[in-house]
Amino acid sequence: MLNQEDPAAVLHPLGQDYAQGLHRVFSQQSWTEFRHKFHGTVAHSMRGLRLRAYFERDIWRDAWLQWLWFATGVEADRVGFGRGPLTWMRQYRARSQAKPLHVCLLSLDHSGLPFGPLTAWAINQNSRTCSASLNEGLEHADVIWVYMQDPILPQMRQRLEAMIARHAKPQAVIVNPPRSYNAFHRPDAFALLEAAGVSVPRSVFDESDIGRTHVVYKTVAQQGGDKFLDLYSGPRDGMAPFEFIDSVRPDGTFARYRAHYLFGRARPSEVLLSDHWNSCLKHSVKLEYNFALTDLETEQLGKIAQALDLQYFAVDFLRRPDGSPVFTDVNIYPTIQSPHARVRARGDFGLWHTFDARRRLGLPEPNHVTAWEIFDEAMLKMTASKAGSDTAADVKSSTTR
Repeated sequence: MLNQEDPAAVLHPLGQDYAQGLHRVFSQQSWTEFRHKFHGTVAHSMRGLRLRAYFERDIWRDAWLQWLWFATGVEADRVGFGRGPLTWMRQYRARSQAKPLHVCLLSLDHSGLPFGPLTAWAINQNSRTCSASLNEGLEHADVIWVYMQDPILPQMRQRLEAMIARHAKPQAVIVNPPRSYNAFHRPDAFALLEAAGVSVPRSVFDESDIGRTHVVYKTVAQQGGDKFLDLYSGPRDGMAPFEFIDSVRPDGTFARYRAHYLFGRARPSEVLLSDHWNSCLKHSVKLEYNFALTDLETEQLGKIAQALDLQYFAVDFLRRPDGSPVFTDVNIYPTIQSPHARVRARGDFGLWHTFDARRRLGLPEPNHVTAWEIFDEAMLKMTASKAGSDTAADVKSSTTR
């Protein structure tokens, strides 16, 4: 029988971290509100399992080419990351190359897509200054990059900080430190960004908006949560309202722009065109890589980084009819795997990092600088000066207070 005095106990099947982390959240709330959040947690966990299944599907689709590419007429450099000899040989060659810096990706058990293996592989293949490992070599790392699905529970933050404090070199630089990893999931995140001068959707409404103002209700505290477009009807349990930004273009499609913030530099990624107001991959009809960031948009990314104390993230934003941007989402763990259908359409196979898309398509890079050149420059600068960066020594100091 369910223990109503300790509702978090029902979450034990999902893992002790869930139970302990959510106990304090739910213990003072009504049973009805708990049930809503519990079902949301289960749905979020199921979504994570589904995403992992998609990843496995994509990696096995072209697995046979890892073994038999030479018998098919497919050029070896057309086959990306996978499980098989081609990937293993490339990993072996990468390990034999001496590079001045080492990056350790910390991607402990978490829900969502496992981007760590592909990102580590892409760094090893493309960086001239950095080698990378996944959850290994922490004691030798010059850069420690916390790299997992957000938000993280308090127990996971403590676990990460304990690992860094115990095993890392004191001078190792931390990218997206645990203390600020959940910054965008704070209840006041949009207010914080707005106060920093970032253009975000309005999120405060009153009685005058009821039945008049179109809003998007979004599930709170869930990555990829449900969104509903409706007239404002007041607060809804487990959901937060945001101003609806109409991004429709003259041809009837809706445009969502994505850009990356890479350790101090802003880089345009792609424009996703869809036939639905909620522009996402599920509704996409076209993906374009030929847009440029305006000076204002570049400036806004810098303000987001400073306000949330993050060094790497992606943003999704819309453009109003007058061209001004509105930032709707910050992704500290964004999708970095190019969609399988688009990889096949350009004649490639296997898994590919989105930073390679322009090169694979024969398109010019923004400002003629690749993402990997930005990455290398940033890693050298961060490890040399450490100015404004968290280090393992800072983490150790904070955990021993």
